[in-house]
Amino acid sequence: MVEVPLEERDVVGEGGMPRVKRMVVNVPAQEGVEKGGEGLRVVEGMKVRGARTIVGPFVQYVKGTGGSVAVIKAQEGMWEERRGVKVDGGERRKKMVRRNRLLAERKAARK
Repeated sequence: MVEVPLEERDVVGEGGMPRVKRMVVNVPAQEGVEKGGEGLRVVEGMKVRGARTIVGPFVQYVKGTGGSVAVIKAQEGMWEERRGVKVDGGERRKKMVRRNRLLAERKAARK
């Protein structure tokens, strides 16, 4: 995780401290991050929740860091495309299923 100052000049938050943006970046475990984090790419799908906790899919926290350092290892299903839930029989049958349901409700309401 890296804290990068906001690009606008003279942006000051509460208490006179300059405002920063927290980003999750990919850095080897042995290397540290220089102040500013220039030239580092942001990891897609990962974000910082709260003050320092990294959250996202397939995150494994490093012990003793309080969630501010995490490891992401390649796993089964990591690159699979997530698909939506099939509603009312899918796209092709949706109108027919909804029409039949409406007719059944009307028929039940008449009785």
